[in-house]
Amino acid sequence: MGLGMDRNRDTDANKDVGKEGRKQQETSPGQAIWQATREALKTVLSETDFARWIDDLRLVAEVDGKMLIAARNKLSCDRVEGQHGHAIQRIWREHDPAKRAIRLISWRDASDELRTSVPDPWAVPARRAAAAS
Repeated sequence: MGLGMDRNRDTDANKDVGKEGRKQQETSPGQAIWQATREALKTVLSETDFARWIDDLRLVAEVDGKMLIAARNKLSCDRVEGQHGHAIQRIWREHDPAKRAIRLISWRDASDELRTSVPDPWAVPARRAAAAS
C-alpha cells in the first residue's frame, strides 16, 4: 500500500516523507482541493455543523487512489460519514480533476503504517510553536 499524493501528476506533492515514494501533501494541489471543498461545504452546511464536524477534519494522504480525510476519533468520523459523507464526496469530485474517491478515517484508529508515515495532522509544527512563544 503506497501512501502519499503520488498517483496523479496534477495533484502530486513535491516533498518526500519516507520510503516507497511516499509524498507529503502540506502544500500540494490535494490540499488546495480540500480547501476548496471546505469552502463549498461552508455554503451548504449550517455554521454549527461546519464548526462542530467539518472544521477539524484533515486531508492526510492518498492510499490506493482514495484520498484519506481524518477525524480525530471514531465518534467524529462516524458522525461525519453518516451526516456529511455524501456531500463531502460530491463536492470533492467537483473540484478534483482526477475525480478520486474520499475515505473518512479515525486518526486514532489509523494503521501503524499511516501514522508512522504521516505526522499527526493536528500537531503544531515546532517552528510555529516557537514563533508563538
